[in-house]
Amino acid sequence: MKKLFPLALIALACVTPALAAPPPAPKIVVLDRAALLQFSKVGQDVAKQLQAMGNQARAGVEAQQKALSAEGAELRQQVAIMSAEARKQKEDAFNAKVQGIQAGAERRQAQMQQAAASGQQQIAKALQPIIDEIVKSRGANIVVDKQAVLFANNNAFDITAEAIAKLDAKLPTMKLTLGGAPASP
Repeated sequence: MKKLFPLALIALACVTPALAAPPPAPKIVVLDRAALLQFSKVGQDVAKQLQAMGNQARAGVEAQQKALSAEGAELRQQVAIMSAEARKQKEDAFNAKVQGIQAGAERRQAQMQQAAASGQQQIAKALQPIIDEIVKSRGANIVVDKQAVLFANNNAFDITAEAIAKLDAKLPTMKLTLGGAPASP
């Protein structure tokens, strides 16, 4: 026990200076990520592309549904004069076609979500050095999302506009592709 006490004091002496060093004073800047995606050129470009992809997918599904509706009406007329086995085969084929169209629409939706996520990752990758540069120039050591700020009496620490301007210069557009990573122009 007597030997452990001096060892404990030595260990405490070694740890105490490390614990005594105060952390640096926080210097906070604020970034509105939602505004960055909404108002930057690349964010608007990505949103337009996603909307166009959605409109195209919707038009394709509507055309397929219209064709299926006509085919379904024709099938309803034919089943009255068909044998039970022939009717079942036609109905199974029709149901398989409906399920195929639904699966295709779901696959397209998943591809669009993947393209959106890839686009956001590419934007974040381009944005990181911009944020690092702004943080360094302002001497900040903490970046907080504006959505997490409850109160601020001054907008001087909001770096969103500066980040948008620099992102617009660095990455004004981006080409989204379905099923793959976005490619910048």
